Order: sequence, then structure tokens, then C-alpha cells
Amino acid sequence: MVEADGHRLTTPERTWLDLATQIHDPLRLVAAGDALLQRQDGPLRGIEVLGRPHPLATLADIDAAMARRRRTKGINAVRRARELIRAGVDSAAETRVRMLILQAGLPEPVVNQEVWLSPTLKRRPDLHYPGWRIAIQYDGRHHGENTQLNSDIHRDSDFTDHGWESVKAADDIYTARGEQLFLERLRRAIQRQASVD
Repeated sequence: MVEADGHRLTTPERTWLDLATQIHDPLRLVAAGDALLQRQDGPLRGIEVLGRPHPLATLADIDAAMARRRRTKGINAVRRARELIRAGVDSAAETRVRMLILQAGLPEPVVNQEVWLSPTLKRRPDLHYPGWRIAIQYDGRHHGENTQLNSDIHRDSDFTDHGWESVKAADDIYTARGEQLFLERLRRAIQRQASVD
């Protein structure tokens, strides 16, 4: 148990285990687990969210909670999700993109790690393949705002100028056609970048 604003609550990792009995979509359970592990300097949570700053839990916290509740209802779903959760994911949309990639049989990309494009320039793609120099970005609705749009243009230009390819996913990944189009773009980028090496 933890205390927040005078209320006794279950720990974030225990709450995640409890969600396994309520969430029947494995992707959503993985996204909830990823949300516990957001990077320390990740996007701010809304003021309505109680709890500590990022991350809300660690993999060790989750593993310890699983060990204490190994016979609880939903534990098999939790075990499957635990294999897929990753530290550093900034949003459920990023989880979805990563899971689409894995379900398509493609290698798992690196999550939210900074990349040095030159000795003086670093960027943090949502996901990336360092060997192929492919940056994968989820640009959702908020990326249409002028400030964010300008930032995205400069970011993508930086990658391109340094021999990387950017592959973008947008809100259409929540449709079968959008998933297919995104995966086609990614496969073409992998083919192009693999032929460069």
C-alpha cells in the first residue's frame, strides 16, 4: 500500500496486476505496464493522476509484486504481458506501434533512447533500429499544433541529413488499413537501409 493525498492505495505495480482481471485485451495490458515504466524525463502526466514522478514502478517492483501474487487470478495474462513491457515508453500509441512491429514478425526496435547523429547533435526517436538507422515516430493529433509540427519537421530533417530514414505512424494505426500502410512503409525503409550497408 502507498499513501497519496491522505488516501491509502494499492501500489502502481499491484494495481497493474489487478487490471489483468479487468482488461482482456493483451495490448492494453502491455500499454498499462509500459505506462508504469515511463522514462524519468518523459511527458508530464495530468494533474488528476496521483503518484510519484516517472517512473511509477520499476521492472524489479513488478517482478516482486508478481512473485507475491503468483496464484492470483489473471496471473497468466500478467506473465505474458510482463515479457512485452519495456521501460521508457512515453505513450500507449508508442506501445501500439511497437506491438504492431512485433506482431508482423519484424525485429523489436529500441525504445526512446537518445541517438547521436553527430558529435554535437542528438535526438530521441520514439523507436529506432540503430543498425539500419531507422527512426520510427508516432505523430498523433497533438503533432498538428504549430510548435510541435515545427519541431517534428526539424527532427525529421536532422535524421535525414545524417543518413537515417524516418518512418512515421499516425492515428490511422488504429485501423486495419492504417496498420498495413505503416508496416509497408517500415518494410520498405528496412529494405532501403539494409541495402545501403
